[in-house]
Amino acid sequence: MQRRGGRGPGIELLVAARLAQGVAAGSIAPQNSALIQQMFRGAERGRAFGLFGATVGVSTAVGPVVGGVILALAGPEGWRWIFYVNVPVGAVALLLGARLLPRVAPGTRGRLDPVGVVLLGAGILALMLPLVLAEAGGVRRVWWMFPAGLLLLAAFARWERRVARRGGAPLLDPALVTEARGYATGAGLAALYFVGFSGVWLVFALFFQNGLGYSPLQSGLAVTPFAVGSAVAAAVAGRLVERLGRVLTVWGLVAVMAGLGTTALVLRFAPADLAAWLAAPPCCSAAWAAAA
Repeated sequence: MQRRGGRGPGIELLVAARLAQGVAAGSIAPQNSALIQQMFRGAERGRAFGLFGATVGVSTAVGPVVGGVILALAGPEGWRWIFYVNVPVGAVALLLGARLLPRVAPGTRGRLDPVGVVLLGAGILALMLPLVLAEAGGVRRVWWMFPAGLLLLAAFARWERRVARRGGAPLLDPALVTEARGYATGAGLAALYFVGFSGVWLVFALFFQNGLGYSPLQSGLAVTPFAVGSAVAAAVAGRLVERLGRVLTVWGLVAVMAGLGTTALVLRFAPADLAAWLAAPPCCSAAWAAAA
């Protein structure tokens, strides 16, 4: 294997590095919404979430296209250069974070729940890993991880109740689920949405490249309408949420299902050379709804 671009000498180090990257991303991602909740109030919070959603949409649009361009220009080993894209982005984010994020006063840092973090992380890993291995036929060897994951999540719930009873700071306060009106329903809808929606990009990429024979660049361009529509709609929805409230979310979820369903029908019957063009309108409408 040539040592060009990403400097991983073998697949083992590459997988380990991607695992570390995933752990870091999973740790950082929840902080985005938490920071917005803490730093903004009222209409400003809605605009901040709208800007955040627009940023996610733009990055989603740019990522596949940039990856396709790199693969097209760098040749067979071009995939290694893709891993370098994160380096300048991460460096800029660290510099801006150090400059713009508020400082925490000494003695005011929150308490941690490391046991809860380990139980929750291990439970989710045990449930997800067999699904990742399913494509390679390895799910039969690790089927036992499904019940193990459920037991770990049950242990997590019990531990969180224990921490809350003792006056500690649980990772997930059980009172939010049992006492906060609408929290359990909202969390369930959000979980259902992200479980079904997060994999859409992978499905699209596999369909366009493996199913229709598109190049990585063509595949990235094919999903650009969705990402661009999401970016624009997120900025608009951030300003409307204060006036429309939950109605915007409900109608947004309904429109997402309609848009993605229409996209699936179009891709099922459209010819390969026109599939991306014909799928763009319903795909873009689903993006608007998703951002809302």
